Amino acid sequence: LNKGYGFQDFASGKKSSPNTMYLIGSAQKFATGLMLKKLETEGKVNINDPITKYLPWFKTSKPLYLKDFMLHRSGLKKYVATGQVHDIDGASRWLQKQGIQPGMYHKHMYNDGNYIVLARVIEVVTKEPYAKYFNDNFAKPYELERTAFYNDSTFTPYMAQGYNEMKAFQKPKFLDQYYGAGNLYMAPKDLARLVIDLQQYKIFPEKVTNPLLYDVKTNEYPGDYRYGFYSDGPANRINGVFFGQTVTSYFNKDYVVVMATNYQKSRTENEKLLFHIYKNMLHQQPFLFKKAKPLPPQ
Repeated sequence: LNKGYGFQDFASGKKSSPNTMYLIGSAQKFATGLMLKKLETEGKVNINDPITKYLPWFKTSKPLYLKDFMLHRSGLKKYVATGQVHDIDGASRWLQKQGIQPGMYHKHMYNDGNYIVLARVIEVVTKEPYAKYFNDNFAKPYELERTAFYNDSTFTPYMAQGYNEMKAFQKPKFLDQYYGAGNLYMAPKDLARLVIDLQQYKIFPEKVTNPLLYDVKTNEYPGDYRYGFYSDGPANRINGVFFGQTVTSYFNKDYVVVMATNYQKSRTENEKLLFHIYKNMLHQQPFLFKKAKPLPPQ
C-alpha cells in the first residue's frame, strides 16, 4: 500500500499523494547512522575512538567517544538552535563550548546535538559535505527518488507544509544547522525502501546487519537505541517530529510500515495510529521500550 491522504498544503488545497515528501526530523538520524556504519565497515571510522581524533578542538571535561554520541550518552547539554549558527561546524562548536551537563555523563539523554556532531565527523572523514555523501552513497544507489534536503528547490513542489493542531503553518527554521539530525525530506515509500534494503543485506553484509537490527544488551548494542533507530530484538522503530510534521516507522522481518503526517494534532498522534495499524490490523508486536544498560567505565 502506498497512498496519500488529505492535504500536502492546507492553505493552497494541494492534496497529498504517494510522492509527497515530509520533513522527517529525527528520523534522519537513521540515515546518519547508516552513513556512520558504512564508514566503520570500510575501516575509516572506529566507533570507540575519542571524538578529538576527528575534531581535535572538541575537548570536554570528561572523555567522549563516537559511541557516546551514537547512543545519546555524551551528556552534552541539549542543542538549542540559534540564528547565530548557519552550519554543522558552528553547531558542533556551540555544543563543545556548552560542555557536559552535570550528572548526565554516560547517561542516556536524547539530544539532536549528538547526531549533528556525528554529521560533522562524517564530513571530516569523507572530505565531503554531509548532503553530497548521503546523495552519492545512499539516495542515488538505493533509488530514493523522493528524498531531498530542505534547500533542494527541485523537490519543493513535493514538500509538505507542516501545521499544528490549529492548522497554523509551522515554518521550519534553522535547518541549515540540522544536517544529520533533521533537515531531510522523504516520501514514506523511500524510507520503507531504505529499511528493506538494509534488511535484505543490500547495504551491509549479513554479519553486520543482523546484530545492528536484532541484538540487544550486548557490548556493541547495550540498549534499544542504536544508529538512529530502536530495536527490542524482534521489532524496530524510527521516529521524527519537527515543525508540525511527524514520520514514524515500525518494522520487523515480515512488515515495514511508514506513516507520515503534516498535521501534528499532538506529538504522539501519528504513532498511536501507526500502533493501531501494526498491532490490531497486521497483528504484529510493536517495538517495546526497554531500559538502557549503563555504559561501563572508560
